[in-house]
Amino acid sequence: ECAERNGGCSDTCRNTPRGAVCECPIGLTLGGGGHACVDIDECAEGKDDCSQTCANTHGEYECACVDGYKQTAAGHGCQAKGQLGLSRLYITRSLKGVVVPAVIQYLHGEDGGLDYDYTNETVYWADNSRHVIYASQLHRAWHDVTVLVQSKNTGRVDGIAVDWVGRNLYWTDDGRDTIEVASLRGRHRRTLFRTSLDRPRDIVLDSLSGIMYWTDWGSAPKIEKSHMDGKGREIMVFDNITWPNGLSLDLPSNRLYWTDGKHGTIESVTLDGKHRRSLFFGKHSHPFSLAVFGDHVYWTDWLMGLQMADKRTGDQRRVLV
Repeated sequence: ECAERNGGCSDTCRNTPRGAVCECPIGLTLGGGGHACVDIDECAEGKDDCSQTCANTHGEYECACVDGYKQTAAGHGCQAKGQLGLSRLYITRSLKGVVVPAVIQYLHGEDGGLDYDYTNETVYWADNSRHVIYASQLHRAWHDVTVLVQSKNTGRVDGIAVDWVGRNLYWTDDGRDTIEVASLRGRHRRTLFRTSLDRPRDIVLDSLSGIMYWTDWGSAPKIEKSHMDGKGREIMVFDNITWPNGLSLDLPSNRLYWTDGKHGTIESVTLDGKHRRSLFFGKHSHPFSLAVFGDHVYWTDWLMGLQMADKRTGDQRRVLV
């Protein structure tokens, strides 16, 4: 049947005992009629392997990088230009005691969330034994620490996030089951959510879009999002999730990453909650906090220390500390 008008196929026709069957090349798929090949939008369907941005073309797709990054030789990855990558790792190590004695002097046995404001070079962190949220600029002396929030009404602060646009500080309170906000000077404190929260943990902000995301590992574990003023709350992920811990936004790729300590996984979805991907590291892993930078994901593991791997595939996994 393929000999006659190519079996009605727009591309390849293959004879079978049941008649002519149309086939399409890679990057195309059969349309509704089963004869004409139409383009697959790999970018929209999350089938690409681009590190950052993806542009669909006929039969394939092209990867690109945002400003400040350059493409790797393979064409799919993105590498930070200059010394940006090194400086970010240096800051992370400094919080372990290499450079920031002010933070180390005030770390005790019940430490909670931590975040960094690049604009004024200030670290914000919680001391849950004293029910205090502190702030300290990196270049100040060890004793120059500001008490930002101090209250008996503060329970266990697990997640802290700096809003560098609105100049506010957001945090999750696992003890009081709330999500709260105050200015970076500790003023105008406000509770955004106190219902339908069980064990809120981490929180991250997309300050330019005005959206915040948080994990809840309580009796109904989930990942939620809302506008940063508390409006438009909705659940993003609720199935096959048990102990959602750390969160990290990868804005260049439009994805949200999280760790699940129960399943030993690092997963991600696009910011509309679609195209879920999973990096599985097994039952002998307990991933907790994480960060995404360039082509890699970095995370702490309660059983195996600080690690890194390719954010798309989980390959090139190695222990850093």
